[in-house]
Amino acid sequence: MTGTAGRAGMLPRASMMGAAARPWAVALALALPLAVFWFIGHHGLNLQDEGFLWYGAQRVLAGELPLRDFQSYDVGRYFWSASWMWLFDDDGIVAMRAGNAVLASITVAIAAVLMSMRPAPAWRVLLAVPAFAVWMVPDFKVADSFAVMLMVAGLAGALGRVGARSCAWLGICLGVVSAIGINHALYGSIAVALAMGLRYRQVRVLPSGGMLVAFVAGGVVGYSPVIACHLFASGFTAAFIDSIRMLFEAGTTNLPLPLPRLQALLQPSAGQDAASALRESLLALSGLAGGGFLVLAMRRVWKDWGPSNIGATAGDTPCDAAAGSAGGAVFAAAVLVSIPYAHYTVSRFDVFHVALSILPILVAAWTWPGRQRTGLGDVVLVAAVVAGTVLSLFEQRAYPVLRGWTAERVQVLGDTLYLEPHAADVLSLLRAQVDAHARDGRSFLAAPYWPGAYAVERRRAPVWEIYQLFPATEERQRREIARLREADIGFSMFSLFRADARPDLGFESTHPLIVAYIDRCMKLLPPSPSTEGRDIRIHVAGDPGCTME
Repeated sequence: MTGTAGRAGMLPRASMMGAAARPWAVALALALPLAVFWFIGHHGLNLQDEGFLWYGAQRVLAGELPLRDFQSYDVGRYFWSASWMWLFDDDGIVAMRAGNAVLASITVAIAAVLMSMRPAPAWRVLLAVPAFAVWMVPDFKVADSFAVMLMVAGLAGALGRVGARSCAWLGICLGVVSAIGINHALYGSIAVALAMGLRYRQVRVLPSGGMLVAFVAGGVVGYSPVIACHLFASGFTAAFIDSIRMLFEAGTTNLPLPLPRLQALLQPSAGQDAASALRESLLALSGLAGGGFLVLAMRRVWKDWGPSNIGATAGDTPCDAAAGSAGGAVFAAAVLVSIPYAHYTVSRFDVFHVALSILPILVAAWTWPGRQRTGLGDVVLVAAVVAGTVLSLFEQRAYPVLRGWTAERVQVLGDTLYLEPHAADVLSLLRAQVDAHARDGRSFLAAPYWPGAYAVERRRAPVWEIYQLFPATEERQRREIARLREADIGFSMFSLFRADARPDLGFESTHPLIVAYIDRCMKLLPPSPSTEGRDIRIHVAGDPGCTME
């Protein structure tokens, strides 16, 4: 039997084994992240990266806009989090985490559907779900994980059945991920371009005008929240452009953190405990294994989707001609999306970022086309699941408790949180300064990496740049100083911590003019038992007429 109809008729039988387990896989996918939230959703408080999202969601509830009114990612994740906080009528961090748990469930469910496209025993399909779910870390970054999976789903649909409808769906997916992050817009566009090149290589046909119109229309629909901000929110477009300019000023989107050298893994640094050494070793091995797999997968896609695999009729879709099943399209889509996201292994090699590279590779591993896996293949998959579970465990909220650390019970905006001692002490120090120097809603400065401090106190930050990670130009620092003067802050609390232990980072190095202004115009408090040994400086309000001149 040849031709599109014949091949399409084979698809249900080819995927029957995976499809039989699909409802159970989707149910498990929806349940796992929600169960994790139920058990550990009240654990931990990250005033840095999680606080960056929490503060932004709070300000959206207050009527402000990301990028325009405060430093942020793109607007999508803030609208999502703020929507759940509005639904619960609660601007606390647990309400935000509940929204993230729902988004994680959706992400894993998408992966479950995709990974069940390949014919496989039910146990293997069900095993794929927890193997994927353990990589939903950290939960405050789950919007990025969702963007990766949505891009795989959109591209798989377009490769599996080329037409105006699938192109519109692909456009919607690309638009949504672009609203989540401009970096995802770039990576998604690269994957789409690779798919177009792959299809042209196979069938020598470019997308028709109708397909391109459908793709653009879908993109407009998916990106419509951001388009509305550009059209109706005064100052948003200028702020959006300025945020891109800041990336060029910094010269990067992430602080570089390369793959650890083999020597460093074999000889752990002084003072490094066994758990940290294990984490670095597993992370390095995961990166190497993922890179090797991606090379093999790219070769397989190049072979299967070559001109020699064109079907008997001109109407054959690339999916049909290459693999004869929906799994072939999913496999190719996952590989193509993996390519741009693989850069994290050489730019910022930590679990937070490498997880985004791992997700599409996992989908590709579970949908590798061809014959059923041997026993050795199953052993490798199970080993990958175990390694991923151990590695992601280090990033779970309850990990400090599992290590035996005492958790302190703390009330934060009506939520009962269980915090490790260091986090509880920092929070106690912050509250003491607010009670002493910033009562009745007076503003304060928490720098450089504590945007969550404003969210804890429901205070508006006195500056636009709430996460002072990269060096700021003199012009930007002077604008922030003007905002500080206008806000009449009651105190400033900043840490001398340097990101990645780099001497060129830290508040004094990245924002020297602001530090000089604080030293000149505010009074430095002497060290106290609560600040001793914490590398924290606290200044209180001084001469209100003081200037930098």
